[in-house]
Amino acid sequence: MIDIQTMEEKIGLSFSDEQKPIIEWKDNPLAVIACAGSGKTTTIELNMLYKVLNYDIDPQKILCITFSKRAQLDMDERYDNLYQKLVDLPPVDRPTFTTFHALFKNILEYFKGYKYRVVSMNKYKYQLMQSINFNSDNQYDINELIESIGNYRSSLINTLESSDGLEGIDSVPQTMDFTYTEYKNVISTYLDIKAQHNEIDFEDMQSLLLQMLEDDTKRAEVIRFFNNVFEHVYIDEFQDISPIQHAIVDIMLNEDYKHFTVIGDDDQSIYKFRGSSSDFILQFPKSVLESQTLYLSTNYRCRTNILANVQTSIQANKKRFVKEIKPFTKGGTLGIVKDKPNFEQICTYIKEDVENKGIEYASKYFAVLGRTKFQLSLMADSLLERQIGVRFKDKSEALQMSKYYQEIFNVIKMIKQNDVTCIRKCAYKTVRGMAKKAADKIANEVEITGEYWFDILKRMRKGNSKLDGIERNVEDIRKGRNLDKLLSAVFDVLKDFYKNMSKKGSKNFEYFKDTINYLLEVAASKKYTYIQFVENEREKVRHINDNIATQSGIPIMTFHGSKGLEFENVYLIGVDNKYVPNAASLQLDIENKRVYDCLSNFEEERRLFYVACTRAKRKLFISYSTKRPSVFVHELKDMDNHRISTVLDAIDDKIAKYDFAKLIYNDKGSYTQHVTHQSKGYISKKLENQLKHLLKTKTVKNKKKRKDYKFN
Repeated sequence: MIDIQTMEEKIGLSFSDEQKPIIEWKDNPLAVIACAGSGKTTTIELNMLYKVLNYDIDPQKILCITFSKRAQLDMDERYDNLYQKLVDLPPVDRPTFTTFHALFKNILEYFKGYKYRVVSMNKYKYQLMQSINFNSDNQYDINELIESIGNYRSSLINTLESSDGLEGIDSVPQTMDFTYTEYKNVISTYLDIKAQHNEIDFEDMQSLLLQMLEDDTKRAEVIRFFNNVFEHVYIDEFQDISPIQHAIVDIMLNEDYKHFTVIGDDDQSIYKFRGSSSDFILQFPKSVLESQTLYLSTNYRCRTNILANVQTSIQANKKRFVKEIKPFTKGGTLGIVKDKPNFEQICTYIKEDVENKGIEYASKYFAVLGRTKFQLSLMADSLLERQIGVRFKDKSEALQMSKYYQEIFNVIKMIKQNDVTCIRKCAYKTVRGMAKKAADKIANEVEITGEYWFDILKRMRKGNSKLDGIERNVEDIRKGRNLDKLLSAVFDVLKDFYKNMSKKGSKNFEYFKDTINYLLEVAASKKYTYIQFVENEREKVRHINDNIATQSGIPIMTFHGSKGLEFENVYLIGVDNKYVPNAASLQLDIENKRVYDCLSNFEEERRLFYVACTRAKRKLFISYSTKRPSVFVHELKDMDNHRISTVLDAIDDKIAKYDFAKLIYNDKGSYTQHVTHQSKGYISKKLENQLKHLLKTKTVKNKKKRKDYKFN
């Protein structure tokens, strides 16, 4: 028998009043709601050890499921270390720490009697792109599209809307960067390739296992097997479970929840785009009979000045457990930075911190976080311009690999060097209505005759007045040496193409424009000639590759990518309203009458902001570069204009606001048919008052011309 006091002495920790009952918990289902930085993994593993050492529970009968290989390995190692400290010997037998992926695969293979070959969409990305005639040498571009299509397919399967991502699906939301036809062609090709190679992916694994469990002839056998092997089941990060995963676990438990423990934080549920749902952790106290809910509400990571500020934001969410989160350590620094498009101010702070601590320290304990990979590519480049090393997960995330950057310099190369490859890629993008076949025809003639491509184009389009304006820009680029003039001319040449290809909710033109503006800032500050710039860019790419290989430089990652990590200093960049919470996407939800999506997505974005902020231990800097900082920044406690925001505050377009009010309330002041029971849970008193005030004043009702949601 080993009591709590002995455990504290042997491990060298002093357990809190919240941790003790969790460690000692033995019977009945339990939900542990653990805030960020609360030491949940150690607490839960001590509960396992308490059972093993005090109640002779076989550790091999304990199953702990998590979502990532990184988390699984961390749990494995931590269990061994804790056991050795308590018993002075390494463990002979141990619990099974596994991922959903590995568990489902093992169960399927056991009952099917053969090994599955598991793949991901990324393996066949080039074949898949051919199915939609997608031509790009740009790794960044291809990876981005494959990831986007893959995530959408995952969400359909995870939410039980489709068994394979195609069945029952006849459209995709307008917010996607691909059409339904493109989605259908890519997924059809992917399913065919997998079938030909006798392969499956994780989504297939889930669907196959659920089908087996719904088969009356198989279900009892699987349940018996699962319950014979495991008696105590834990699920970590329960806020991230999807409907299909929950359905599978629920069937396998066979309504026996006595030794079922879930651990998670409803405030850190950030994977709705993949089909995860915080509903299961929120409903656990009511849906699982005789369950108990215990809290770990002390944050041992974030200092007081950080946590006190970000807590006021997350508390504004309606759909959450009510809890007071307490910091363990006083102090800490929070800085709000109004910046320029080239991130000058935040880079200055980072440079000062790097000079004080050294790049080796910064590589381990600093992190730059952004909402999108695009923002981070610009920020990382700005640091490289200041000789500060950065580290990407993959070189495809660097600015130099982005399609917008490559497009800009392919146009310059086409015009300056009459480059045939660039003519094929870019010529048709310079003249409205020009087909790609025409660009290929021009490129073929250049190869044969060596004639300048634009002269051929003028001959082909004789009398076309549109070419006059383009010709001036072509001449400016052809003869120009100063980078700023070249970039301005390229913007004029390509802007119509990007505007035309952009659909509502798509950010093609916005990202192209932001890339040009950033490069113009660099050109203005460094006075580069074109040749000097090209040399400097080559040097940057060398640094990027070297730092990935040596794992040196400040980590650059998205808000999502930072989940589960912690750093001494965290720098959040580009926290503007258009990115956090993505105002254009919210407006599209309204336009398409998706009331629930609009309300739930807004709260998810607030959770994502909270997750990013709570990665910081000592210093947190939040920067924005437009007149519209994120509404979540205004919610921070120390802001002069501290205020709690609603989804209406995040939307810029007045007509969209009025449309939203009309979606919620009818003329009699009652909810419309668009407001489901789930939606009602998100409507706060403040939002209700705002919506009713809009309907009462009718300030925009008679406007005839609607603003374009994209190009204001």
